Amino acid sequence: MKSQSEQKESQSKWSAADLCLPIYLDQLIVFDMLAVLERIVKLMELAKVFQNPSTTQAVPKRGKISNNQHPSIANPQEEMYQQLRNFHEQMTKSDSIEVKGKSVISPEISVVISMNRNSFVKNESEFIGNIFTIFGKVANVITSNENGSINLLSRTPLAGFNNSEIQKMFNRFDEAKEKGIDLPEVITEVEGPALQIIPIAAFL
Repeated sequence: MKSQSEQKESQSKWSAADLCLPIYLDQLIVFDMLAVLERIVKLMELAKVFQNPSTTQAVPKRGKISNNQHPSIANPQEEMYQQLRNFHEQMTKSDSIEVKGKSVISPEISVVISMNRNSFVKNESEFIGNIFTIFGKVANVITSNENGSINLLSRTPLAGFNNSEIQKMFNRFDEAKEKGIDLPEVITEVEGPALQIIPIAAFL
């Protein structure tokens, strides 16, 4: 383990007010999460149709609510479906995007770029798979995996949900993968050594 003096020296290398660093960007965190949520929600909707096809054609009388539409739902599967739909709706409203990459100069250092969706001139996906020189402010420095991690959900609407609800969602992801459903990998934190940067400009 590094001594305190070594850790301070390592951190001061990256904790200057501004930084200009070539970075290979490889993952859009919010969009990966949205893709997984959307796929699972659609699969659950499809399963509901096969389990009870008559509900797709039933039209409740005015002023009455059927059991399938009642807000207090006792069915655990239906409850999970509503929660995942809620997660998906909240994520689509998010203006924050976390982009994960790694330093070209020091590949062992992970980099998280925290930005606003409105910052992109073109489609966000064009940012992925390329090397950019990022000029920005260092917001967080994690010198090693023993010193914590960068939470990738902290700037998303999911930050408002408690940990148990989020864990239920990820358990559902694991169940879907075990059943052979192909889902993108979703990560929620980046361990050190890592930098979190708020960009001012990005250059090819």
